[in-house]
Amino acid sequence: PPNAGANDPRGAPGFHSEDGSISAMVAKLTPESPKDMDASKKAIEEFAFKKWVKSEKTADGWLLTWVGIGIDMDGKEYENHVFELVKKIGDDQWRCSGSVKQAAQVDANVKLCQSLKAN
Repeated sequence: PPNAGANDPRGAPGFHSEDGSISAMVAKLTPESPKDMDASKKAIEEFAFKKWVKSEKTADGWLLTWVGIGIDMDGKEYENHVFELVKKIGDDQWRCSGSVKQAAQVDANVKLCQSLKAN
């Protein structure tokens, strides 16, 4: 999206926007990563999870969106809208994931993740 920029290369690889509407991190799956959608869902449900919004298998991975629990700097809880897309890029499986404060912002982040490709 036009308002998104790459994260500092010394930090978490991914993208963000100053207004917080874009927040995505990208990482290659490791041997310790969940091997399928069911394993990923089980791991997600273990911490700060409220409810599933979307759970879809894709041709080369999966897409999950859910409502989680965020905690602000004052210790107050709020709803966090979280996403995870796992897809093949080149020869490897990659995870693009993040969270935003508004449900309406999830789709733009998922589209950003779906657009990732090998150079």
